[in-house]
Amino acid sequence: MIKQYIWIKNNRFRRKLQLYKRLAKMSFDITTTFYTVLFFGYVGFAFVRTGGVDTSFISNIIISITMMEITFSSVFTFLPIVFLIRAFRHAGMVITTSEHTLLYLPYTTRQLLQLSFSERMIKTCLIALVSALIVYFIFPIFWSFFAPMIGVYVLVSILMTYVEWKFFQLSFFQKTTVLIITLLAQLLRVFLDIQLFALIVFIVLIILNVVLYRRRTLRIDWQKVTAFSDFHVWNMPIISQATKVKWQKERHYPLWQRMKWWKRPFRYEHRKLYSRLIFIHLEKHIKTVGQFVGTTFILLLATMFIHKLLFYFALIIVALAYKSFVVALLRSLLFTGVLAHLPWKLGTFTRSFYHWMFVLLLPQCILLIVFVWKFFEFITIAIVVVLATAFVVYLKRSLDSFQKQMQGLGKS
Repeated sequence: MIKQYIWIKNNRFRRKLQLYKRLAKMSFDITTTFYTVLFFGYVGFAFVRTGGVDTSFISNIIISITMMEITFSSVFTFLPIVFLIRAFRHAGMVITTSEHTLLYLPYTTRQLLQLSFSERMIKTCLIALVSALIVYFIFPIFWSFFAPMIGVYVLVSILMTYVEWKFFQLSFFQKTTVLIITLLAQLLRVFLDIQLFALIVFIVLIILNVVLYRRRTLRIDWQKVTAFSDFHVWNMPIISQATKVKWQKERHYPLWQRMKWWKRPFRYEHRKLYSRLIFIHLEKHIKTVGQFVGTTFILLLATMFIHKLLFYFALIIVALAYKSFVVALLRSLLFTGVLAHLPWKLGTFTRSFYHWMFVLLLPQCILLIVFVWKFFEFITIAIVVVLATAFVVYLKRSLDSFQKQMQGLGKS
C-alpha cells in the first residue's frame, strides 16, 4: 500500500507544480522578469551599501521574550487547547478522495490511517527542523528557549493527532461540550503547580491516545473527512487570486437541517410554510444579515460609552437603517427563490415575517437593557420607551405601506 500511497502523493505534487508553472508563465514574460531581477538586484546592492539591517529590534524581541517567563510546562498545557480549537475544521489527518479510493483495493482502514499518521509525523518533524535552523541563526537564545518550545510543539502535535481525528467526527454540540470541559480543566492551574499540571496533561494525553488508537477506525464520517481534505489540499490562494476562481468545499447540509426538530413533520399551513421559507432565505443571506446586525450593534455599543445623547441619535439612525434593511429583505424574499414562482398571500406572509424581524433585533434589545440598567433614571426609561414605541409604529406603517404597494402592483 505504501507504493500506491506515495504514487498518489507524487502525482498530486506534479499536478500542483504544473499549475504553478502555468501561473508563472502567464504572470511573467521576458520584460517583467528583467525588471523584477533588476529591482531585486538594486535592493540587494542598497542593502549591502547601507551596512545591512538594523538588528536592534532583534535584541528588543529577545528582551521581551525573556521577560514573559514562558516555560516548557505552560506551553505544553496551552497547546492542546489550540489543537482542539483547530480540530473544529481540521481532521488531524489529511485523507483526500484519492487516498480514500485505496480502500476499494485489498487494503484496510488501519493501514490507511497508519500511513496518514506517519505522514503527519514526518511533516511536523521537517517543519520543526527547518524552523529550528532559521531561528538558530537569528536568535542567540535558541538552546535555552526556542529549542524546548519547538520540541514541545512536535510532542503535542503527535499526541493530539488521534484526539483531533476523533474530535473532528463529533457533532457541533459534542465538540463545544468537550472544549468547555477542557477550558474548565485549565482552572486547575490556579491550585496546582504548573509542572505538576503539565504532568497530569501528559498522562491524560497518553491515556487518550491508547484508548483512541483502538477506536480510530470506528464511526468515521468519510464524506466529512474527504471534503475537508480535498479543500485543504487543493485550495491554492495564489492561483485562486490570479484566476478569480475559488475552490469551493463540497456542500453539506447546514447544521440546523440535520437536527431532529427540523425533520419533524409540520402542518402545511400558509403561515408555517412561509416561516420556514423565510428561515431558509435568511440562512442563505446570513453573511449580509450578520454584517448589518454586527455593525448596528457595534455602533450602539460604542456610543453607549461615549454619551447618552449620542446613544439616542445612534438609536434613531439604527431604526431608520433597520427599516430600509427589513423592507429590502422582504422584497428579496418575494422576488427571489421559490416564492417568485408560486402564488402567495401577502398579508399572511407579512405577518409570518414579523417575528423574524424581532429576532434580528435581539442583540440591540440586549444593549437597550444594559443602557437602561447603566443609566437607571426615570427620564432615561421614558425616552427609551418612547423611542422603542415610535420605532415599532414606524416599522409597522412601513410594512403596511409596502404591502399596499405590492397589492397595487398585483392589481395592475
